[in-house]
Amino acid sequence: VETYEFLQYVISDWFIVSVMYKYAQMPMLRRQGHPGRVAKGTLWAKHRSHAVIKVYQVTMLKLHHLHPRWVWMLVSRLLKRRLVGLPDAIVTGDTKVAIVKALKDVLTPSCGRHFSNGMATLERQCFLNLKWACDPKMSTSTMIVVWHIATALFETRDKQKHPLPPHGQAALTLSRYCAYLVAYEPGLLPDDEAWTEKVYKDIKGELNSFFQSCCNTGDRRERLVKFDQGEEDEEKSAMVKGVKLGKQLEITTSSGGDLLEDERVWGMLLEFWAELLVFVARRPSAGPEAHALALSNGGEFITHIWAMLTHAGVHVPKNHQDDQVPSCNCNPV
Repeated sequence: VETYEFLQYVISDWFIVSVMYKYAQMPMLRRQGHPGRVAKGTLWAKHRSHAVIKVYQVTMLKLHHLHPRWVWMLVSRLLKRRLVGLPDAIVTGDTKVAIVKALKDVLTPSCGRHFSNGMATLERQCFLNLKWACDPKMSTSTMIVVWHIATALFETRDKQKHPLPPHGQAALTLSRYCAYLVAYEPGLLPDDEAWTEKVYKDIKGELNSFFQSCCNTGDRRERLVKFDQGEEDEEKSAMVKGVKLGKQLEITTSSGGDLLEDERVWGMLLEFWAELLVFVARRPSAGPEAHALALSNGGEFITHIWAMLTHAGVHVPKNHQDDQVPSCNCNPV
């Protein structure tokens, strides 16, 4: 068991990062040939063993397919895996480009170095009628749930009339990954862990109660879009807000009536989810230790984003509330 755990550590992202950090910090090692070859060999082996980046996926409209959370966690710990059985998806080139763009928007001095919870995307893409869904009074975990439900409703329309473009698949991947973070990695999000767990418990209970025996995804969508609740926005649940947002997205495309309008919405959603993921990566509620643990167990995609922000000089305290990047020597991404 000890040998297995040692090998797991050696091939972990955390070990690779620590080796490369020490190599970069010591000019004497860089002048010698042997350490350089070892570093290159380590990176080559890592690249060969992980040809693609994958992220776990949770679709809240299909929560009935998942076993209770404690079962997943128990089996995963017994088998020394992050999470056994959860579906995953490949991080495509479109996804990576969107993340890099979001990072540049934060780290480039001319852009003001402000984090945005997605509001900046809505303003740039002229979706001003959706800004209510980025209300700063709304917790980050609640916002993720609201936008995730809306994105899922937009995706489950008639596939013949509305084929999914590459930008759409990339947006779905980020949406489902953020939902996974809410469900299984609350310590990597900025909200208090207990609050994030409550948000997930509430939305899961509300969806299960609302759908009851309705198990088909198409039927679930129909039931959701027909649902209407005449409460004030502040009193509405995350599910109701998500349905409202999903309807607004659909109305936007129906007014245009062509595939170009569909692609415009999907492009906005991809940019939004990338911007939101960078926003939440800046300040893990469980602190840097949560990312260190994630790296030792194989790594999380959000951890790599956090590492890039940290490398660029961005250090956001846990109690920091301002969306502006703290004073630092930020290096361009």
